[in-house]
Amino acid sequence: MKRPLAVVGFTLLGALIVLCAFNSIPFALIAAGVSYVLFITTGILDKTRDRLTFPTVFFTVIIACIMFYSVQSDYEKLSSLADTDTTVLCRVEEKPVFNKDYGRYYCKAKVLQVDGEKYKGNIRLSFNTTYDNIDPGCFEIGNKLYFKGHLYTVGGENKGIVDYFKSENIYIGVYGIKELSVLRPERRPIAYY
Repeated sequence: MKRPLAVVGFTLLGALIVLCAFNSIPFALIAAGVSYVLFITTGILDKTRDRLTFPTVFFTVIIACIMFYSVQSDYEKLSSLADTDTTVLCRVEEKPVFNKDYGRYYCKAKVLQVDGEKYKGNIRLSFNTTYDNIDPGCFEIGNKLYFKGHLYTVGGENKGIVDYFKSENIYIGVYGIKELSVLRPERRPIAYY
């Protein structure tokens, strides 16, 4: 194999494009299973084992399927909590931005816990300083926030907007924030500065 990194890179990109086009966890599991069988088969045969191209391709497809599955399962877990009132512990990743069209602030945060259970992914915080009686100064990068709120599906039924939020790892949104408590860290992350 003359260019192993090119084979790995193009295979990984191609596999992720196909997996995202199908956007199905069962398809990813089937693709991983087929790739595993082909990886073993090509590893046993002398001609393909010596060249390493096919085993590398199939191993890379397995890695792509694992990556896709982990992101999709995190998304499924968090998005299944939509339309519930719950307690959230998160860490602020970006400062709030005011949207004039909706008259609300939006802020990206990393989910740490929902109802005491650990989750992976980001949450979109939505609040209005007037109605929700929230000081935007609480939302400094690195602050941990603990509050009660109503979870909702970001992007609604619009697949394009949902895909945009997924690319940002934002899997759920929250509004109606109340009983907000803020834990300010001793050290701030580099993004804060």
